[in-house]
Amino acid sequence: MKKSFINLLLFHLIAISNCLQAQVRIPFTQRTSSFSPTQSIYSINGDFTMIGNTNLTLQNYSNTDINSNNIMILVDSDANPSTVNSSSSTLTFSTENGANPSCSKVLFAGLYWTGRTDDNVNELQKRSVKFRGPGQTNYTTYIASSNNINYPGDNNMYVAFAEVTTQVQESGLGEYWVADMALTTGNGGPTGYYGGWGLVVVYENSKMKKRDITVFDGYAYVVGGVAQWELPVSGFTSALNGNVNTKLGLIAGEGDVSILGDKFEIQKLNTLDYLLLSHGGNAETNFFNSSIFTGGNPRNPNLLNNTGMDISMFTIPNPSNSVISNGQTSTTFRYSSTQDTYIIFSICLAVDAYEPVVEGFLSTLSVNGVPTSSEDITVLPGDEIQYKVQIRNKGTEAVNNARIEIPLPYAAIIYVGSSVNVYPPAVSTSLPYVDASLGANGTLIWDFGTLPLAADPNSVLGEIIFTLRASEDCELYRNFNCSAPSVEINGTISGIGANTGFSVDDQPFYVGFSLIDGCTTEPLLGPFNIAINSSDWVNTNCPPGDDIRDFTYCNRTTTIPITDVLGFYPVGTRFFNDNLTTEYTITNPFPNHPGPLTYRAQLPGSSCILTFTITITNINTSPSITTGTLSYCLNDIATPLTATPSNSSYQLFYYAPSSSIAQPLLIPSTSVAGDFIYQVAEGPTSTCISTARVNIPVQIKPLPSLTISPDILICAGSSSLLTVSGANSYQWYPATGLSSTTASSVTANPIITTTYTVKGTSSIGCTATKTVLVNVNPTPTAPVINVINTSSSVTLVASNYTGNLLWSNGATTPSITVTASGVYSVNQTVNSCPSPNASVNVSLLVITGEVTNPSCNNANTGSIITTVTGGTTPYTYIWSNGRTTKNNVNIVGGSYTVTVTSANGLTASKQFILTNPPVLVAYLNCPVACFNQCNGQATVTVSGGTPGYTYQWSGPNGYVAGNVSSITNLCPGTYRVTVTDSRGCKRIVSSNVFQNTQISINQIITPIACQNQCNGIITLAVSGGVAPYTYLWNNGTTKNNVANLCAGTYMVTVTDNKGCQATKAFTLVNPAPCSLAGGRIDDGFNLYDVNVYPNPTNNILNININAVGQSQTNIRITDLLGRNLVDEAKELSDGDNVITYNLADYAAGVYLIYIGNDTEQRLFKVVKE
Repeated sequence: MKKSFINLLLFHLIAISNCLQAQVRIPFTQRTSSFSPTQSIYSINGDFTMIGNTNLTLQNYSNTDINSNNIMILVDSDANPSTVNSSSSTLTFSTENGANPSCSKVLFAGLYWTGRTDDNVNELQKRSVKFRGPGQTNYTTYIASSNNINYPGDNNMYVAFAEVTTQVQESGLGEYWVADMALTTGNGGPTGYYGGWGLVVVYENSKMKKRDITVFDGYAYVVGGVAQWELPVSGFTSALNGNVNTKLGLIAGEGDVSILGDKFEIQKLNTLDYLLLSHGGNAETNFFNSSIFTGGNPRNPNLLNNTGMDISMFTIPNPSNSVISNGQTSTTFRYSSTQDTYIIFSICLAVDAYEPVVEGFLSTLSVNGVPTSSEDITVLPGDEIQYKVQIRNKGTEAVNNARIEIPLPYAAIIYVGSSVNVYPPAVSTSLPYVDASLGANGTLIWDFGTLPLAADPNSVLGEIIFTLRASEDCELYRNFNCSAPSVEINGTISGIGANTGFSVDDQPFYVGFSLIDGCTTEPLLGPFNIAINSSDWVNTNCPPGDDIRDFTYCNRTTTIPITDVLGFYPVGTRFFNDNLTTEYTITNPFPNHPGPLTYRAQLPGSSCILTFTITITNINTSPSITTGTLSYCLNDIATPLTATPSNSSYQLFYYAPSSSIAQPLLIPSTSVAGDFIYQVAEGPTSTCISTARVNIPVQIKPLPSLTISPDILICAGSSSLLTVSGANSYQWYPATGLSSTTASSVTANPIITTTYTVKGTSSIGCTATKTVLVNVNPTPTAPVINVINTSSSVTLVASNYTGNLLWSNGATTPSITVTASGVYSVNQTVNSCPSPNASVNVSLLVITGEVTNPSCNNANTGSIITTVTGGTTPYTYIWSNGRTTKNNVNIVGGSYTVTVTSANGLTASKQFILTNPPVLVAYLNCPVACFNQCNGQATVTVSGGTPGYTYQWSGPNGYVAGNVSSITNLCPGTYRVTVTDSRGCKRIVSSNVFQNTQISINQIITPIACQNQCNGIITLAVSGGVAPYTYLWNNGTTKNNVANLCAGTYMVTVTDNKGCQATKAFTLVNPAPCSLAGGRIDDGFNLYDVNVYPNPTNNILNININAVGQSQTNIRITDLLGRNLVDEAKELSDGDNVITYNLADYAAGVYLIYIGNDTEQRLFKVVKE
């Protein structure tokens, strides 16, 4: 089975090797629905699913046998005697994110059936199959067209396809049966016979993830032994963040369960390496193995070995997005076979996707001006239906180049008109237009521009309101001889994400919400369908005809796509040749043949088949125009262009300047001044327009450019000159307060604020207007001055004002403080208009003074000498310290206030501050002297006063010293110093020099234990002086004890915290030799090496004995009185033996440790601190 994966957006399979092209008999293309033939990618919230089964199995069934050289029999499971073969599979939908499967909507359903037969089965038999859904008792027969897909196929392996979207939409979820396929039983030789079917369903549900889904089919024939082929896939856009899930679906024929060597792989991200793929029903080295792996849905029969039928649906492994990354747009598949022979014919791909989220919501507003109140609407031919489409941006980025396209429906070909509304923050100045050449009946287009992000994603950014008239075309109604036509309206939005650059490709409009219980929040996509009650109207207004619709195309050089015809028929209509054997699709257009050729249109959901013809002809006639150049002023409201066709049955088509878009209705734009050439052509239909166009000149005249005086503000009673220029004549209004109403310069003197408008007319008759505002401000009232106090200064406070103040001294603050007599005034300015002045006369009593500060702190040597001006003498004085003189003298530092009263009753007060110099502060420090020595000292520290200090010292026994701050070599006693600053201020302080106690050195001596040993210890106990102490021995030791001493004299110097010292010497004598009964000690000790540590010790004592071989030793610990504290034997092993004793319970002192045996011992002396 050769799997050929097609470009997910582009519509073609790129073959990499010549071998691949030789094997792909029918190129893989994107399969589209007859309900949406131009939609090759389903960018939806939803998914696809596959179901299917086998209709042929082994006579002697085995899970491992293959159909090669084995007898095959029919599967017939439906208990229906009328069928010869049948099988079923149950359709289920996902519950992802809480989705209700019953609310999911089927967008596409395609049925594939395949098998290998002998030569006795003809093509028509292979193209025929029976199909029924849940709740149906009768089968529906489908006959695939001769080009769907391949007959008889390589090695008689055929594949057929039929779209069954309508039946699956109506039947819903449940068990589907396929019966009476063209199959051959018996022994099929080395290849064998097989037969089965698969159903591909694409569905949407708003609660599910966003995915890009594409269905491909073709016919790839793979013969074992060919190495491998690559299948590049591009065009999808995976999700921008998070894990990317990619779902793959395959249907293939003639893969065998036990023949190994067929592989299917996908290229890893940013590498040339490939990942071998598999699912729960196959293996990496036997991918096509007759397994049906479709999620565990029920099947009848439910066989493990489906003898040549492969259907698989699984998620491609993508750990940490190592295969498909965020924002990826392409990948490559690779497949191979070393033994097996198979065909691949159906491939589906669904990728977690991202695209900007835009929404168009279509609804009806009225019919013939009457508001609509029901979704069940019926109209008559000629009725006018008004629609509204609201546009929203519900994504996370703005969308540029937003475009709304609304194909005009087949039953409402008359476009009446449209209007638009744009709401903030969106901005759009473009207007809708109809492109008659786009689609069968033309397309209404609104190039909106940029759809910004609104604060509320539900905010409407724009809406288009348009009106269509139900067709009065008798040919249309006669052609629909077995089905009543309806008005089907739909549309799409497209654009490009402003940040990501990812495109929105033709997002369909929503038209409402589901009416199914439990699904009322599920939005419904278009079309919006309105029934036409046409029977009575046709009987009254339409003459008899041949019931055949004729499509005429002019000047055609290419094939005719079905999009040129499908707009004249309901959504879902399928098109065939005259004998219904060849289907015309988006990938198989109508041929370009002069005709007329007869074709058939099969309406959806019924057996109604309509006949139409296609004729290709040439037309070069042109319409006539009756007017010369059309003339408008800039921004005038223009009327639609008009012309007269040369044939009354022809339609008119208009073209904007330099445009190839044919529009049945065109209103010239007047937004830009200049000369423009519009064109008009004629033809019987929008698909048949003459190449001859007639020019329609349109002149848009510029408006006069008026220049007018700027807005002005005047005060009541004044006037201003207003001027205008840029036109030939003028008209001012209103006339109130103006010196003229027609001059270019007028004097305005209005009583109240007035807006004047002037209309200027140019020499070519175009007018423009400008306005100017003359704002009249009334004269404000004068402020009120409030006098706060009358003394040496006065504060004047303005009140009763609203504008800006200006005082006579130039201040602009609400209040001023004045210290000089005189007249002061203030006014206010409101809107540039000043008020009258308010004035006040100020007379002040002013006190000044000269201050002398005290010479020393708290000395009464300060004074205040005052001077008074203003008022009338004599003055009286009252000071805060009770004095009544003009001057206040011989005072200490502090605050003094004087109140002066003049003879004419004016009173003023003033405060004076006398500042004391800093207090002179002295501190005397006298450290102690050593015992019985004159080595004391005294230091004075001074602050405050006035620097420039002098010193005089005195002490015991007539001691005196001169001008220094520190004295030394002092004997114990009391010392006094007199400090004088530069102002003569003095401070006397005294202190004592004391004598320390004498330093006393006591000792504990541990004598040497044995002759010539160095284990003596001297421990000191010091008192007197000032602790702490430091020690210095003549052997360099700096501790209070020394150990391991040999015989000799030792001297120590002790220094206390004040530097006082004491010295003492000690002598250790060499004792007589020591001896032990039964052995010797130390001398010649050769038993083993011994190390005792630490020494001195606080608690823990370690004895390390390095023995040679195993042995035993005695350990004895005594105090200096010979009392045994430890006496025990220890077993020794070869090497180091560490024995630990805890001396925590022993008193501080010296202990003897004996180590050895009865003949040899070694003595250690240890100090316990």
